[in-house]
Amino acid sequence: MAQSKPQSLFQEDLSCPICLQLFSEPAMLPCGHNFCASCIEGVIEGEAERGQHTCPECRSDYKGQTALQRNFKLCSIVEGFKVSESASSPVLCDMCLETPDLAVRTCLKCKISMCALHLKPHLEKKYFKSHALVEPTSDLSARKYSKHDEAVKYYCFEDKSCICVSCTIEGEHKNHNVKSFKTTHSEPRIGLESKVKQITEKLKLAGGFLEKARQNETSVKAANAELKQNALELFDNIIQLVNNYKEQVMEKIEAEQCLLVDSLEHSTDKLTEQHHLFKQI
Repeated sequence: MAQSKPQSLFQEDLSCPICLQLFSEPAMLPCGHNFCASCIEGVIEGEAERGQHTCPECRSDYKGQTALQRNFKLCSIVEGFKVSESASSPVLCDMCLETPDLAVRTCLKCKISMCALHLKPHLEKKYFKSHALVEPTSDLSARKYSKHDEAVKYYCFEDKSCICVSCTIEGEHKNHNVKSFKTTHSEPRIGLESKVKQITEKLKLAGGFLEKARQNETSVKAANAELKQNALELFDNIIQLVNNYKEQVMEKIEAEQCLLVDSLEHSTDKLTEQHHLFKQI
């Protein structure tokens, strides 16, 4: 069922000026303009180096993250609109041949809505990796960039505008500071794979350091064991030398003692003999 013009305009009023989708957790700036919380936080992050934050709509200044206020009223209106829209005009799968099932996602590049079964190739095959998948919608005109008729997937921080892939390659946005919207199912996975790869590389590096430390520890232990063995051998040699010197000294003392005793005995015998001679005279 086609949407009436007032309803289409109402949906445009409830769409984020950055991602052009229905507000998700809308946040309001002091100037009164609303954006998806994740979209405006991405803008704030991109402007962090510059140190100045301006509203993407009216370019009025604000004080970054602290200036954001959750717009609960607008959030309720958006949720109510989603419920009423899904009840009054459900989006059906464009690929079902007989009885179409309810669509779960709409591809902005293929310009078709798909049920869970027909969505699988978009989620599994690399060919569809760059395709932007959004909530089911029958009105794709609001999600196209009029200049190139392509899906809006980037935000230019310098010109404060939403652009497509072609805009980043040619035209006034070439070489500008742009950031991709997180509208595809593959981006979180890519970020996760990148983090896992970084962690794996760090673990490998840490493992190399640990192995090197273990090798150094083994080398130190081997050197200490060799030093200990050399010290023991040195002390054994010293003890052997001392014992040998001790034996030699004792043998010399005993030899000199024997000579001294023999000399004394000889002298005593001579004195005794002379004594007898004196007695006979």
